Amino acid sequence: DTVVQTGARGATTSVFIRGGAANFNKVIVDGVPANDIGGAFDFAQLSTTGVEQIEVLRQANSVLYGSDALAGVINITTRRGHTRVPEVIYSADGGSLGTWSTGAGVGGVIGRFDYYSEYSRFETDNDVPNNGYRNGTYAARFGFAVGRSTDVSGTFRHADARAGSPDGINLYGIADDAHQDNALAYASAEVRSQHTDRWQSTLRGGWNSQTIEYINPTPTGEPFDPFGFGVNYLGNEVTLRGANGYTVSGRAIQDFGGSYPSMFENDATRR
Repeated sequence: DTVVQTGARGATTSVFIRGGAANFNKVIVDGVPANDIGGAFDFAQLSTTGVEQIEVLRQANSVLYGSDALAGVINITTRRGHTRVPEVIYSADGGSLGTWSTGAGVGGVIGRFDYYSEYSRFETDNDVPNNGYRNGTYAARFGFAVGRSTDVSGTFRHADARAGSPDGINLYGIADDAHQDNALAYASAEVRSQHTDRWQSTLRGGWNSQTIEYINPTPTGEPFDPFGFGVNYLGNEVTLRGANGYTVSGRAIQDFGGSYPSMFENDATRR
């Protein structure tokens, strides 16, 4: 199995199971299918906040999970409270490049009611201009034991993330000022009953929402319009050296002409 990240922290991250394509994996969050239509899933925005376990089924499971599960299934489960005495969790750490993270959570059991709630924040500047990444995630699970054999539970997970998009620094010699915002939400409700040692039933409803917004607020670079076809914007002059030792120098188009701010937005909701 291979995990591939296209850049620094916050860049698109994909998982390849047993040589299969990244969109051949079925990703499930508390019983809710989390893939985009077509199977794609970006793991960069999914933190381990409130995660109790991650199961990976490394084989075709299309019969049970649908056509998205050609290579495997990744099942993510949110933690639930277990102790009569409330359990409080806090963590904090930091490092170079302006990197730090912190998180706090609380969970426990009151009579037949169990609860768990956690929030975390992660920030890093990465190592080039306008390449910072921010992620705030909240996860919660609440349950209630109706009887000795029936359990009702609900989960919620929400993440807000922003990643700077500097474009190819080595090609332009200057960082673009664009960024991408991601908002993800998953919710589920489940009723599970154990009728006999060999027979159980589950009724589950789920909802997820994903919003991706790419914004380039202003053009970057020097205006360039020698032929009157429209203003483009050039980066700095750079020199590239190939593996054969040859070099080439020039200025590439950093941003094309058009109206600014330039924005692309994609929304998807599944129930």
